[in-house]
Amino acid sequence: MRLDTPGGLDVSMRSIIRDFLDARVLVVAYVSPSGARAASAER
Repeated sequence: MRLDTPGGLDVSMRSIIRDFLDARVLVVAYVSPSGARAASAER
């Protein structure tokens, strides 16, 4: 999995989270580079 976006809608973020939580395998994400963050959504 590779997500490289400047951000998105709250609805899209929640859909991705639901897919991760419903996955049959463990989903692990690595956020890089150092200092980067994985938090962005607009309503």
